[in-house]
Amino acid sequence: MPPHRRPLGYVFQEASLFPHLNVRKNLEYGLRRVPADQRRVSLDNAVDLLDIGQLLMRKPRQLSGGERQRAAIARALAVSPKLLLMDEPLAALDVLRKQEILPHLESLHARLDIPVIYVSHSPDMLTRVDLPLARGNDAEALIEARVAKHDDTYALTYLDFPGGRFTVARKDLAVGTVVRLRVIARDVSLTLARQTDTSILNIFPAIVDEIVPTGDSQVTVKLQVGGIPQLSRITRKSAALLELQPGKSVYAQAKTVALLA
Repeated sequence: MPPHRRPLGYVFQEASLFPHLNVRKNLEYGLRRVPADQRRVSLDNAVDLLDIGQLLMRKPRQLSGGERQRAAIARALAVSPKLLLMDEPLAALDVLRKQEILPHLESLHARLDIPVIYVSHSPDMLTRVDLPLARGNDAEALIEARVAKHDDTYALTYLDFPGGRFTVARKDLAVGTVVRLRVIARDVSLTLARQTDTSILNIFPAIVDEIVPTGDSQVTVKLQVGGIPQLSRITRKSAALLELQPGKSVYAQAKTVALLA
């Protein structure tokens, strides 16, 4: 790339540091690609955002998987891109390492004037209440299910997942077909007892996992339904009246369910 041009975008796929350079020199390599008057992210900014000050003198082989990933993200920021595309940045990490890095990714979104596009094939990312996706108006859960049978009398299809059985309008799918369902958080209501005098067919026993405020009047409730995460968006008053707290047993009522594939 010509030295006078700042990159339009940076695609970050995995931790790819130069093994013969320590972390500081890896960052300086990225920094040198951008003229001083076009730098939007300084070396100190990148180090602070990813909390890697204590790693600067280490070589990549001396870092854990999570540390390497943080250092690589910092180097991506050092080129001051106009757009940062993160393609499965956590795919190779275990749960603990993902939990180590996710707060830093959230910090990038909050503190930098750089659009960050995060690409993930993990449905669980959508239900992490510490990330913006689960707190937005369109918060949703993606659930993998399998076609169990069809009800020709009522033109319905039954889809099984670890938390129970979904009922949807009849789909021309073979029994055994694996599908994905989208359940919007605002379409999921909660009750303390299983309702019988209701038109809602998709009702599942659930355990409250987490509760986070969403605006002034609402909360997002993360549920575990047979070990599968789901979201519910209800008012703060409803949460108070139900005396919701982590660990409490409830019933999740999904008013609408969308079949994706």
